[in-house]
Amino acid sequence: MLVHAQVTHPVVQFAFQYSVMLPVDAPADEAASAAPRFEVQRRMRITTVAPRLAKTHEVLFSNAQADTVAKVLMHKVLQCQADEGPHSARSLLQDWFVIMASRFHHLVGQIEYGATPHPGQARTPPNHTIASAAA
Repeated sequence: MLVHAQVTHPVVQFAFQYSVMLPVDAPADEAASAAPRFEVQRRMRITTVAPRLAKTHEVLFSNAQADTVAKVLMHKVLQCQADEGPHSARSLLQDWFVIMASRFHHLVGQIEYGATPHPGQARTPPNHTIASAAA
């Protein structure tokens, strides 16, 4: 019976499968006349890694690699286009940009004004655009 321990943090498990050629010892009477013999052994190594997690969204954003994020987004959009058509892919991309811009403005507001206001409490949003913030 397999019992799973309760895991409180995320883990990633990798399995590597490979083959190696190992020499085979020939019997004494064939050793002088025969060519060397080898056998193929298949091996598998499994490793489990617990990645470090970002404590705040600022740390997460500062360590994100823009080219990797763009590649993942592009693969997602192309897969959506292949599965559901160009209209769905365009909608997915537009939604992603709207959410990214919204979260960017929310983050800039938190940094500029301090903590996030309570629901119902008005706050004047900062006068920033994505283009001016990137410059």
